Amino acid sequence: MSDDASSGDRRPIQSGRLPGGNYDLYEGSNVVEIFVDGASGSWLGPSTSRAVFHTVTKVEPLSGSTTESFERREVALRLTMPTPQFLEFLLNTLSGFTANESGLLDAFDKQKEVMVTLLKRMKPNA
Repeated sequence: MSDDASSGDRRPIQSGRLPGGNYDLYEGSNVVEIFVDGASGSWLGPSTSRAVFHTVTKVEPLSGSTTESFERREVALRLTMPTPQFLEFLLNTLSGFTANESGLLDAFDKQKEVMVTLLKRMKPNA
């Protein structure tokens, strides 16, 4: 980034100094954030790759089933990027989960405890 990258409303949030990956990352107020419910698929190509993310717009019982449901999903975001950077993103994501495994498991357990407590409060006379 240029020297004026920290001007205005931008602030530094991360730096990396690795072979082939030296950078300073800044964030400003114009960041677009899109919530998605899941990933629908990805396609890897020789030069670019694509990932498609969806939101769930409707959930209803699956016809003929009393235990399964059917989701209506709509594409919320299609992300296309150079394949090497897409693979780097995937590796960084997996590395993050691996490095934080015990903390994530603890957080999941605590979240489950909170959910169970809240669900018990919903029962009459609880």
